[in-house]
Amino acid sequence: MVQKALVRIAHTFKSLYCIEACTMAQQAAPIAHDLMDEPHVTGRRVSVLQLYERVEELGLDPHEVADEYDLNVAEVYYALAYYHANPEEMQRVREERETTAAELRERADQTRPKGVTPPNTDSE
Repeated sequence: MVQKALVRIAHTFKSLYCIEACTMAQQAAPIAHDLMDEPHVTGRRVSVLQLYERVEELGLDPHEVADEYDLNVAEVYYALAYYHANPEEMQRVREERETTAAELRERADQTRPKGVTPPNTDSE
């Protein structure tokens, strides 16, 4: 009888621990859309795509990236998980960035004073 009670207590404790751990993980690094036009770490102007590019495209260590942006490493992993869980949204973000960059380049070309060339271009 005592053993059954201890098993019930253990299961209750385990359930409460899991609920608390899950809640803490959700609160630690949720992804928001309020400061930028793309998903970012809540309360920060560090986008999911920035973190993804640093870790998965450049091959940097998640701990290094966390230190670089003054984040908790869990926030970096949470952003990576968000990136992989939302491929359509992240593709849209990439496309919007490319469109914006192209528009800015075009505007710069149109308003550049005569005789001024952008850096790293050959003027032949």
